[in-house]
Amino acid sequence: MCLNVLAHIQDHGQAVKNLAQTLVRDGHLLVIVPALPMLYNDLDRLAGHHRRYRRDELRDLMVQAGLEPVRADYFNPVGGLGWWANRLVQHRSLNDTAVNSQISLFDRWLVPISRGLDPVTRTLFGQSVLAIGRKP
Repeated sequence: MCLNVLAHIQDHGQAVKNLAQTLVRDGHLLVIVPALPMLYNDLDRLAGHHRRYRRDELRDLMVQAGLEPVRADYFNPVGGLGWWANRLVQHRSLNDTAVNSQISLFDRWLVPISRGLDPVTRTLFGQSVLAIGRKP
């Protein structure tokens, strides 16, 4: 598993190749990354993200690493809308009260809505991408 790490690594292609090399035959690599370059904002910069990903881009990284893509889908569309809205506000810290309030609101009230929308939006939009590749 590689959860929200690749966006922090400059040479993400080599990182996926390194992870793929550790797998046994028929082993699987699960990767979660921030989605959609259009959502990139100062929160990403503050978090140390070099990039955000499209699902086909993550799938291509797996193929280049010698893995067979099993799936690559967006998830959390409501969080994606919130991330997009945060482009309109300048943030100075990830520990800002406004940021933490948004997280609390999302976790308490919006997670069920986002989960319900995931099956409809998984090929179109989300805050993150989940991809699975298999080593042949």
